[in-house]
Amino acid sequence: MDEAKKSTRSGSLNEVSMVLLNNLLSLPFATFLIILLGEWEYAINVDVTKLPMFWVVAMASGFLGASLLCGSYTKLAQPLTELAYGLGASTPQKKKKKS
Repeated sequence: MDEAKKSTRSGSLNEVSMVLLNNLLSLPFATFLIILLGEWEYAINVDVTKLPMFWVVAMASGFLGASLLCGSYTKLAQPLTELAYGLGASTPQKKKKKS
């Protein structure tokens, strides 16, 4: 994650960027599994992938899933951040001894 932050102009990643980066990083592993397990031949030859409506529904489902994921993350990130800062601020601090 630190390398990804260095690659951005602002030096930080927002929620959408983190989701997209996570999905992008999973593509090589998914491709490897598809080739290794022989799923590619089946996916190409199955009849349903030749129907245009299949691709419309698949794309709509993907966009809906991505929007729900980003939306739920943004709703969840704010309270968790406040909780983490609140817990950090409430821990007792050691007092420095005067010498």
